[in-house]
Amino acid sequence: MIVSLLFIIFLIGLLVFLLSFLIHQRKILKVLIFLMGICLMLLAVGTTIYLLTNLV
Repeated sequence: MIVSLLFIIFLIGLLVFLLSFLIHQRKILKVLIFLMGICLMLLAVGTTIYLLTNLV
């Protein structure tokens, strides 16, 4: 459970890190990286929920 929470925090940090590098790039790159980050975060949340429901 703690590992899953740390994984979510890591993905959020990775998203912010990538967006900070693309501030001065083209707008479409920012949108693509943002959507990819959202997909990664949703995957992490879904994995956490799946693991928690299997543990109970």
